[in-house]
Amino acid sequence: MLRFLICLIVVAGCNSDSGVDDNPDADTRATASFSWTLVDAGNNPISCAMANAQNVVINFVPPNGGSFVTDVTGCVLGNYQTLPVNSGVYDVVIDVKTGAGMVLDSETFSATTLNPSTDTPLGSIVFNIP
Repeated sequence: MLRFLICLIVVAGCNSDSGVDDNPDADTRATASFSWTLVDAGNNPISCAMANAQNVVINFVPPNGGSFVTDVTGCVLGNYQTLPVNSGVYDVVIDVKTGAGMVLDSETFSATTLNPSTDTPLGSIVFNIP
C-alpha cells in the first residue's frame, strides 16, 4: 500500500495539472507576422500561380552568427504568423520561392527584436517578380 501511495504521489506531481510548468521556455518564445503581395515588372498584382511561387520561407538569423531557424508557409495564404522561436534579436529574411527552391524575391528585416510572449508585426511586403 505504501508503495502504491508513493507511486501515486510521484505521478500526480509530474502532470500538467500540478502547477509545474511542462514547458519552462514557453514564455520566452515569440512570433512575427506579416502579409504579402506579388507584383510583376509593371507593378501589377499577380497570383502566386502566375509567378510560379509556391512557398514563403522565413529565416530567423542571429546577427552575430550561430544557428538560424526556418519556417515555411504556402504562398497563396497572403499573410502569416510564424511558429514560435526563442525571443531575441534576429535578421528576419523572408523569401518567396518556386517549388524547386529558386528565390524569386527576398525581403530582410535587419536587427529585429522579438520580445518574449509577443507577436512582432513586420508589416506588408511587396515581392517584385521579374
